[in-house]
Amino acid sequence: MRRFLPAFLAILLVGCSSEPKISEIPEIQPPENIILKNSENKQVGIATKVRDGVWAAADHGISKFENLIDSGEFRILGRDFEKNLVLLEKNREKSESKFSDHPPAVGEDVFWFDGSQSVQTQVESVASDSARFSISGKMRFSHAGAPVFDKNGEIFGILVGANASQNRLFALRSDWILDFLDEN
Repeated sequence: MRRFLPAFLAILLVGCSSEPKISEIPEIQPPENIILKNSENKQVGIATKVRDGVWAAADHGISKFENLIDSGEFRILGRDFEKNLVLLEKNREKSESKFSDHPPAVGEDVFWFDGSQSVQTQVESVASDSARFSISGKMRFSHAGAPVFDKNGEIFGILVGANASQNRLFALRSDWILDFLDEN
């Protein structure tokens, strides 16, 4: 047995010394969005483009970026306090975003944009009778309104809340946002 121990250790060390292969993840580009800043030029939220001239953001942050509304850069189209949604109108642009007309699937890989990079995570739950779904992760208040999207840029919703103790983020579903927009 003593003769085999050095040979076993040598094989083990050689096997462990090789560099692990790291699969390269292509740079995921976030959907079109606007970083919302307060009067001190600090990020206080993110607005995600829904369609030409219409942007969705988390309503609880509106008091932090009222300067954009007061300046005339945005106009409020509609608000849903219960769902934490505000729809904003900006100058009419001519490009469409890819808001999905269905929710993501549980376990699906998705991304969200933190203002500087795309963060990969997975869908944890989707309730058919709810306007929200949850993903794993942590966010700061200034990330509210960030788009949640797949690798092709299809937007499934926007971040509207978090439960830090459970490492869970909550997003308002894009199909619900589109319905709300059509009603208003």
